[in-house]
Amino acid sequence: GVIDDDALGEKKAKLIDIIERKYDHETARRFIDNATRLALEIVTNHGFSISISDLDLTARAKNRIESIKNEYQSNVEKLIRDYKAGRLERIAGMTSEMNLENRILQLGGMVTNEASEIVAKDLPMNSVVSMAITGARGSFVNLTQMCALVGQEALEGERIHRGYVQRTLSHFEEGNLGLTSRGFVGSSYKKGLHPFEFFFDAMNSRENLMDKSLHTRHSGYM
Repeated sequence: GVIDDDALGEKKAKLIDIIERKYDHETARRFIDNATRLALEIVTNHGFSISISDLDLTARAKNRIESIKNEYQSNVEKLIRDYKAGRLERIAGMTSEMNLENRILQLGGMVTNEASEIVAKDLPMNSVVSMAITGARGSFVNLTQMCALVGQEALEGERIHRGYVQRTLSHFEEGNLGLTSRGFVGSSYKKGLHPFEFFFDAMNSRENLMDKSLHTRHSGYM
């Protein structure tokens, strides 16, 4: 069978666990050493390089992703119209604004999932896809962000809403609740981000960076 992340990965390693229980520590050590040598030998002899063209989608896949984004845009615009007109259904324990934001985030997650499925079916088996499937590095979420769309950026689990008074940036009208003004990145890294998208993506990246450094330090100290 395939020796992948489930068999040898950190905190998973089912295969190593079975060998260690069935035989002994020394056999498990030899297996890990031999598997490592085998991997290095194959990479040395055959090479393992990736190219930007490994992330090329077919025209059909691009059109499907574009139609999904357009549908998302129109659904969100309808939700915002309903919210402003007071027609948005009430949910216990949530204000109308919280309900709106929650619905938009749910729809955004569905869009990203659909795009990810399209990417997974459309990309041929190559070095980049091999790494994602085996768990060596990255995942289909990363591939989707690189070649389809980055998706909704979030701060503390919510759409981006901080910045100026009643708007995220001075370029938007006050009270603008649309996708562009609240951190939705419809472009992919390969295509290139719009300046607004780049700024919101940087906000999200900074939060993740701070979380990682602070949480690691605090939990280590505890």
